[in-house]
Amino acid sequence: LFITTSFASMNTVVKGDISFYYMQRLSNQSLVNIPFRMLNLDVMHQNNNFDVNGKFALEYRNRKDVDFMASSDPIDINTVLRELYITYYLKNGEISLGKKIYTWGSVDENSPIDIVNAYDNYYLLIGSTERKLGSYSMSFDYYINNGTLKLSGVYAPMHNATRYPMNDNEYEFGLPITILPSQILTIEKPAEIGFSMQQSFNRGDVTFSYFRGYNRVPSFSGFNEYTRVEKNNQDQWEWDGGTFIDLLYSYHLTEASNIGGVFLFDDFTIRFDYALFKSYDEQDMEEYFNHDCLSGIGYGYSCTGHLIDQSPLTYKYVVNSDDISQINQETGNFVNGEYHSYPLRQKAEYSQQTFQLELPLSDNYQINMQYFRYKFYDNKFSFDDPLDDGVTLVIPLLDLPDGCDVNDLETCIYFNPGMGAPFAMLSSETFFLSIEKTILNDDLKVTLGSLMDLDKGFGELVSFEADYDIGNGLNTILGITKVVGDSEVDNYVFNEIEDFSNIRFELKYNF
Repeated sequence: LFITTSFASMNTVVKGDISFYYMQRLSNQSLVNIPFRMLNLDVMHQNNNFDVNGKFALEYRNRKDVDFMASSDPIDINTVLRELYITYYLKNGEISLGKKIYTWGSVDENSPIDIVNAYDNYYLLIGSTERKLGSYSMSFDYYINNGTLKLSGVYAPMHNATRYPMNDNEYEFGLPITILPSQILTIEKPAEIGFSMQQSFNRGDVTFSYFRGYNRVPSFSGFNEYTRVEKNNQDQWEWDGGTFIDLLYSYHLTEASNIGGVFLFDDFTIRFDYALFKSYDEQDMEEYFNHDCLSGIGYGYSCTGHLIDQSPLTYKYVVNSDDISQINQETGNFVNGEYHSYPLRQKAEYSQQTFQLELPLSDNYQINMQYFRYKFYDNKFSFDDPLDDGVTLVIPLLDLPDGCDVNDLETCIYFNPGMGAPFAMLSSETFFLSIEKTILNDDLKVTLGSLMDLDKGFGELVSFEADYDIGNGLNTILGITKVVGDSEVDNYVFNEIEDFSNIRFELKYNF
């Protein structure tokens, strides 16, 4: 609103939509109480060679009837700045600076190349742009050969992480375990960078790209064995005893080399994206040694001997050592010995590919098909196992993945892609089929779709949506989503999200 008022002129364009949204479960007709964007506001101001672009949203989540028993705060709407950037236009290109949402890749959905932005998992099942989080970055596009060749680059000085539901029973797409901020190792140089080259021709285009950044979700990194030191009467650190193991996590560095393309034929269109990922855990002994265990009161269970009734100025947990005779009086750390830090230094390679076919038919029908596959290369996966050196780890109270035995690390390290196509978390191989038809002078669009698992079981996500244009910018949308699991498969994602089957209604006004 401030930008709209300040730059009000014929060169300022304001548009957006207001939505009222209701979703209930098919199983028990209860409300699916997850956030949705009630208001989207796009503002663009042009002034000679400059553009100012902003995308704002009001995110609403319904209050539960018991919320006022815990807090008297009446606020149930959050203001979200999704994008705000400026663009300067050159003769053959443009430069942008600010918070921006990018679109990489050639397929419409589930592209392994579209990785510049992190995701908001609350909007995972909505369109690709809606589920992205803007990145504070600088980018450029430059056109040569009469615009047939586009060179692009992006630089983001800060790491971008995916938004996951935290302990949210209303939504099933969260992390499998709880990870505390104190368990995550700091990224020393978090900058991300990417380049792409797109060559266009009469029947489509081909794109080559490269991206280097850090995973959007933390992964298991290793262990630290801590011991307790405290201040004595002479205000000096001295060893107090006891050892405590803590799990550590990190955002692994990942490099992605990509190729994508669009081929336009007379009767159909083919799109494809392919990405090869190389992932590394850069954290080493120095980062482990300098990582604090519980920097203050009330941080939870990480070190089981944590005494919450003492001032954190009088004690601390430091990495244990074979030699506890000398302590650095400034830091409280041990000076000599073999330190009990165990970074795993994981390395992995995997690939993802998406193939899409669009087939327009007569009578306003269209068929869209998409095949996705994620492949993990077992022969390229490695990690440093401290158990090979005779180390025994005792972890009594930590939140571990199901079936994880820390003295058999093969049971604990389940590699999950930290970057790539968003639906890779559902299955490593899927097939999507949708049929669209417009009727009533194109005012009503009806879509029937199915996402089928081709890997572990017969899981399926079936959806039906009817979008009717009432007129004057007003649309009404009715949708039904049914998730079908497979009872014969254990630890199956589709079984876990069956309860998300829902019917939803949306009234949207576009202005």
